[in-house]
Amino acid sequence: MEFQSTIISRFKMIFSLFAFATALLFGSAAQAEPKNLVFNPSFESLDAQDCPVGWRILFTGERPAGAVTGGKAGENTHTGSSALQFSFPAGSKAPAGYTWSFDPVMSGINLEPGVYEASVWVKTVTGNEKLVMELWDANVPVERYATGDQAIDQKVVEPGELAKGKWVKLQLPFGIPASGPKVRLAISFHLQDPSPDTQFFLDDLEVIKKK
Repeated sequence: MEFQSTIISRFKMIFSLFAFATALLFGSAAQAEPKNLVFNPSFESLDAQDCPVGWRILFTGERPAGAVTGGKAGENTHTGSSALQFSFPAGSKAPAGYTWSFDPVMSGINLEPGVYEASVWVKTVTGNEKLVMELWDANVPVERYATGDQAIDQKVVEPGELAKGKWVKLQLPFGIPASGPKVRLAISFHLQDPSPDTQFFLDDLEVIKKK
């Protein structure tokens, strides 16, 4: 009986150690995947005009297409069946530029002080334009925009910097200082001087807190 009791005790100890190691493993995995703070990050949720919910288009002239829908993952979408696109109706005149932007009321992200990273997957099919990814504070009044007070950071992709036909991940680390007003993050993508045949896609936007 004593021998059997010893075996059972050892089995219980081994099982407890295994359970503890498993908990540590899954706990570490959970910590390694911070939460994406972006609303509708893959642009899968669309309104009646195929505009991604939580986004707005800033453009003068004939309205360009909204999100690409029914796309095949890896081609015009990185994942899922929708992506944000810069393209124009056939035969239309190319504008000086246009912008896709957060609707700050619906999609703005209230940020605590800390270190963050914004990233997005982009793909150029045709065209050779400058892309600007801009992070800005939606809490700043519009009348102060001329001073640049709303700007948090930006990433500029120069013409020819991206290989055509391939999905490339753009990453932009940024910080929110502990001293200062509360920040409501908004994001815009601006394509400068697009050509009439431009096709440019963005997908899987992510904002995560690093620390």
